[in-house]
Amino acid sequence: MGEDLDSLNLKELQQLEQQLESSLKHIRSRKSHLMMESISELQKKERSLQEENKA
Repeated sequence: MGEDLDSLNLKELQQLEQQLESSLKHIRSRKSHLMMESISELQKKERSLQEENKA
């Protein structure tokens, strides 16, 4: 995998690093968003079940 990096100069390596960091930031943001949506849905289900148990 890293064999192709030998031919890159410093500027190209820095650009690659920036692209990787940007991609990682985007992935983490998306993961966080999906987790928050999942938590919200689970909280709705919890409230619904609590109401069901009261009846």
